[in-house]
Amino acid sequence: MSGPPLDPGRLPRLAGSPAPGTLQRLSAERLIPGAGRDPIEHGAVLLDGDTILAAGADAEVPIPAGLQTVHFDGATLLPGLIDAHTHLGFA
Repeated sequence: MSGPPLDPGRLPRLAGSPAPGTLQRLSAERLIPGAGRDPIEHGAVLLDGDTILAAGADAEVPIPAGLQTVHFDGATLLPGLIDAHTHLGFA
């Protein structure tokens, strides 16, 4: 299958997605970066709308001036995970 490259600016936004320019910083006890890499204890993710700007160890992910981090005690972050499992017959 081939065709022109996808333009992220033309993709539909998920309902409830923050608008671009809305910075959020999330942290948790664990972050699973994917791509076969080991989990990171005390991880964080920096988001601009629904775009991941940075993900990694909490101490390495920048904290923009004036932005507070939302911490999820005992949780695991999986940045970029797309859950495509669905049961449309139950909708």
